[in-house]
Amino acid sequence: MFEESACEKCECHGNEYKCEDTCSVEEVTTLSPTSPSPSDCLVCPNVSMSGCTTCNAGLFWNGTTCVARDECPCVVDDLKYAVGSRFLLKDCSDCICRKGGVPQCQAFACQHCENPEYQNEHTSDCNCICKPCPQGFRICTTSRICIREEKWCDGIEDCDEDEKDCIEPPPPGIKLNSENGYLCYYLFAK
Repeated sequence: MFEESACEKCECHGNEYKCEDTCSVEEVTTLSPTSPSPSDCLVCPNVSMSGCTTCNAGLFWNGTTCVARDECPCVVDDLKYAVGSRFLLKDCSDCICRKGGVPQCQAFACQHCENPEYQNEHTSDCNCICKPCPQGFRICTTSRICIREEKWCDGIEDCDEDEKDCIEPPPPGIKLNSENGYLCYYLFAK
């Protein structure tokens, strides 16, 4: 920070201080500090100080102009979004920019598939596709998630219909096995 002399009037324009000699109006001096001090330039969250202008009291630099704190944009991956705007993140999260530049995001969610035996999966381009569970998995029809068959009726509820209508564990000497999507008991002869 520099001091003004009695005959200088200085203003900040972008990253430069322009000083005018008020005693003899002919001379103009330009000083270029490396960047305005934080006390001179209040900046919205995640906005670059580049080009920062000293804003009037209570206003913040949004990268273009001075605004009220509530009007600060959301800045995500170097992109600015105005308050109230919707945007998708790389992970397909659906976001809205709230007052003060605060993004509020929800995980990407697909609609349920028409076929209750299918799960919905999102693609890298934020679309949805319906697919059956992979081999060795079973679908939870209420939540539409696939869980491993060996976790079905294992005493830990992984979804609403898991652990319901389960057969009691087999007595000693009987092994539980899974074939072709059906649970089967095998009795071992002694």
